[in-house]
Amino acid sequence: MTLLRNVVVLFSLASGVVSTCYWPTGNETYGRDLTEHQPCSNDTTSPLSTICCALNRTNPSGGDVIDGRTNDECLPNGVCRNRVLDHGTMEISYWRETCTSKDWKTGLCLDVCADDWTSGNGTTGAVMTPCDGTATSLKWCCGVDTSCCDDSSKVKTLAFEFRGAIPNTASASYNPFTTPTSSATSTPTSSSNSNASSGGLSTGAKAGIGVGAAIGGIALLALGFFLARRTANKPKAAPEGAAAGTDGYHAPPGGYDGTPQHGYVGQHAGGYDALTPPVQEKTLYPHEMEHRSRSELEYSPASPGYANKHVAPSYEMPS
Repeated sequence: MTLLRNVVVLFSLASGVVSTCYWPTGNETYGRDLTEHQPCSNDTTSPLSTICCALNRTNPSGGDVIDGRTNDECLPNGVCRNRVLDHGTMEISYWRETCTSKDWKTGLCLDVCADDWTSGNGTTGAVMTPCDGTATSLKWCCGVDTSCCDDSSKVKTLAFEFRGAIPNTASASYNPFTTPTSSATSTPTSSSNSNASSGGLSTGAKAGIGVGAAIGGIALLALGFFLARRTANKPKAAPEGAAAGTDGYHAPPGGYDGTPQHGYVGQHAGGYDALTPPVQEKTLYPHEMEHRSRSELEYSPASPGYANKHVAPSYEMPS
């Protein structure tokens, strides 16, 4: 394992990828820290390009402790997170490590916990603890557990993303969400445009609404006029008395002038002819039939007066 580590160190030195990192005191890292501490970003435009963490170890982050010290992970806020598997338990710790700038007051370094005892008076890394227990905490303290969060002198406010100088105390005037000047000047323009677009309808939209309302009103007036004309031209219904007779009588067919017509019988509720008085019924016996002609006995359309007569059944006279 030692031979492999030495090979990695020699390869790094030969390739020229090793960057010099400094402690808060301005002292250059030495020993294995000299090769293990590397900038968090190779992009010089990134603020993290000046923050150094232990990134050049052979044991990857989250590796087993028996394989040696594990690599750090660079958090966006400039803190170095270390994860190591220790006897089946994943141990997580947070550190303020080193910086590529020898002068930590330039604003290029995470200048916190430099005078705390955990940092060895600025000659080693400093243990940090997130006050809310998460890596995205805004409040951090210089100590090994959250008890240091009760000491305001040890509490530091860190932005989600490292942007430069950090105040020495958790001052209320420090706003980790403050954006650069260029972004701040462009934001009102965006807001004003948004307000202008949502402030009301344009002149064209208002004119369109007015024209549409006028056309709708004219259409309603035309519809009302059409319905009124249609109602006025509709034939009036016959009075109720003309459509149906009173007391159960039915109206005669169309064209009836009130005079009796052959073949039409207005049926009364009692079954009588509504136009002629009922004929008195009479029963004829056989001895009376002898004096009647056949035409008088049989019903014929020519003799409507016999329409309602009934002929009694014949029977033999007793001898």
